[in-house]
Amino acid sequence: MEIKVPENNENEILMSDVIDSVWYVKLGDIPNDLLTDWARGLKFHKDRIFLMDGQKNEVFVFGIKGEHLYSLNAKGEGPGEFTRASSIAIDPFRDQLVVHDDRLSKLLYYTLQGEFIREHRVAYRFNDFEYVNDSIIAVDLNKTYNDHILEISNNQLVLVDTTWKVLAKGGAYNAAQEQKLFFTGDVFSRKGKELFYLRPFTYDIYRIDQDNLTPYCRIDFGNRTLPEETNFNFSEARDFWEEYPDYSYMVGNAHFLDDITYFEHLYEGSKTSHLFRSNNTGKLFHGRVNNDIYSLGFFQISTIIPEKNVLVSYLSSEEIYAKKKVILESNTASETLREMVSSTESTDNPVLIFYRLKTDY
Repeated sequence: MEIKVPENNENEILMSDVIDSVWYVKLGDIPNDLLTDWARGLKFHKDRIFLMDGQKNEVFVFGIKGEHLYSLNAKGEGPGEFTRASSIAIDPFRDQLVVHDDRLSKLLYYTLQGEFIREHRVAYRFNDFEYVNDSIIAVDLNKTYNDHILEISNNQLVLVDTTWKVLAKGGAYNAAQEQKLFFTGDVFSRKGKELFYLRPFTYDIYRIDQDNLTPYCRIDFGNRTLPEETNFNFSEARDFWEEYPDYSYMVGNAHFLDDITYFEHLYEGSKTSHLFRSNNTGKLFHGRVNNDIYSLGFFQISTIIPEKNVLVSYLSSEEIYAKKKVILESNTASETLREMVSSTESTDNPVLIFYRLKTDY
């Protein structure tokens, strides 16, 4: 599949063009604790919400209506303990929650109820991981700290077995040149049993089949595609943006929902443009999203529910509280939105926003 992206990144997309409905779930109170505004990991599995707080480096689990069920807090260095949760994954084949402690270089396995099962040490550093099937795991490696392992020192992706032994590798890059510039966008996206992979600053999305990468989708930005000889030897993202101001590039994965393909990309430095494409008709909407249905707005997507054609955002209570007066005084705000903002204080936990996409355009 090839998606040709229109030239005009500043084109206006009305939310009513692409979004069927919006609803909200407030994350409930946590005893003696409060979530921060940064969700590093957000997963849905069997009517539970699994969330890794990227600032606290802890894991929180909620019911589907937002009620707090339990927390996995940083404790120590002993068995079943971790000091810094850096990524999480759900093993859907064994119904297990897996927590990666990057500081102690180990994986901790829990039941979905939070009961500790076992732990496993790893010898390399990585950012994220997802289960391909019941015997293979896809791992997004850290580009900075694996020089000591020559086998994978110039790769960003490895496939490993359940003992974390490397089976295959991909995403080749020049470690000496590119270590200084990388983005931590989500490189994996799951739709049912299918797992997709996109390395930042590239335009080909792959499906991971067993131990192979199969080309699945090409994003064509035309003359705004980064040159193949792009120099990634920059100390700061700002230097990269100044060198390539007229190009478009992706730093996170495209999301393949059942009926819609959605992705965002950067241009002119850190500006964001969005694309919604019908998988049924090929029709697409591309540009900057304008809120015309009086929701809270359209925010960065944290995860998806593919089979329901739903995008999910994670928004702080401070942002919601700042909009409260305007929304409550509006004549067009929905009753659901009014109820949500009227019961939100700036010190509450964040809110999940669910956007159900239209499928008939």
